[in-house]
Amino acid sequence: MHAAFDPAAETRPLSEDDVQSLRRLLDARAVAAGGMTLEMLDGYFSALIAGPVEPAPERFLPAVLGDGDWPQAERAQVLALAARLWNHVRQRIRIDPATAEGGYMPLFGLPAGLLDRPGDFLDALERSGYPLGAAWAGGFLHAVRLDLPAWQALEAREPVVRAGLQLLLVLIRIDAGDGPPPTAAQRVAMVEAMPRFLHALGACHKERSA
Repeated sequence: MHAAFDPAAETRPLSEDDVQSLRRLLDARAVAAGGMTLEMLDGYFSALIAGPVEPAPERFLPAVLGDGDWPQAERAQVLALAARLWNHVRQRIRIDPATAEGGYMPLFGLPAGLLDRPGDFLDALERSGYPLGAAWAGGFLHAVRLDLPAWQALEAREPVVRAGLQLLLVLIRIDAGDGPPPTAAQRVAMVEAMPRFLHALGACHKERSA
């Protein structure tokens, strides 16, 4: 696989410290160079793993890292952590939300301090104007575009895929240019539907080996 990106070699489970380290590295190096945030990466990997085609790392990693120059040590670290996230996402998609008690939610971001604000969560989210799930949906749809014909074929024969992609196209809206953005309550409902969509998506085609 791509140098330093080898999920098979990353056998340690993804920890909260790993998540925060990966977030910091991406924010510090990738985002300014046109790469991805952690939330976008989680959506991107979710589509690559659960979708109809799993491209080679050489095709999908450039969008993650951006076009900046990474110090060798930081590049190796971020790719090792990304490989650990890859394994985490693969395991998470296999969990059936209908029967599991937890462990299946993607890494959706929230504004700092939002959960600490007094009052109802939906009211606080609405007032903040934060587009919950938009970055995750953007990462997912970026992966779809890598192999659009395969996704279109899957969408044509699987109603659950068509419905899920339609949700993502609404979730990604952040202004009225593409239609009215969803309300906070609608965003929460769509975010909560994603684990069911991903589990069903992964079951639509023959499971690839890890």
